[in-house]
Amino acid sequence: MKIIVGLGNPGGEYNGTRHNVGFMFVDMLVKCKEIAPLEGLSFGFEKKFKADIVKTAAKGEKIVLVKPITFMNSSGESVVKILKYFKAGIEDLVVVFDDIDLPLGLLRVKNSGGSGGHKGVQSIIDTTGSEQFIHFRIGVSEHEKVAKDQTADFVLSKFSKREKENIDKIIEQGINYLVEFIGSKQSLPNHTLEIINKA
Repeated sequence: MKIIVGLGNPGGEYNGTRHNVGFMFVDMLVKCKEIAPLEGLSFGFEKKFKADIVKTAAKGEKIVLVKPITFMNSSGESVVKILKYFKAGIEDLVVVFDDIDLPLGLLRVKNSGGSGGHKGVQSIIDTTGSEQFIHFRIGVSEHEKVAKDQTADFVLSKFSKREKENIDKIIEQGINYLVEFIGSKQSLPNHTLEIINKA
């Protein structure tokens, strides 16, 4: 089983912001024929999970796509409920989120790790009691370094048209990489994906 969680904030005002790149990932994933072979699958709200979810299966493996609607800093509330309900282990969890310390156009996959200051990820670590889940860190910054006092405004800013084109490209690469391991007993190895020819 794979529980694939995209992190973000609910509400139209947050659509297209850097902090919602996790939502963008699972929104594209639900349209991927290898993951969701049935046409017309869409997210539906599940009150008991405090999340929008899609249940599907591919390559003999059950898959649940998740968008917590708890707001970013409380994402763990939703994730822990879903893991318990589906009797999934922490090793079955894939969390996709923005990383302001990575350049835009870079995606880093890690089998475990700390939050790096990301409050949504920290909430999941706190509620599950573990860092041993798969991290999909998507770079969202084209600056050398975002000042600490500017972080909140920066992650809630929207991508420019050119940036969005590059985000879509790296998400597509990330989905292709993830699809390779669906149905396999092999864990996703640590890996870095990068757009070579940026828009």
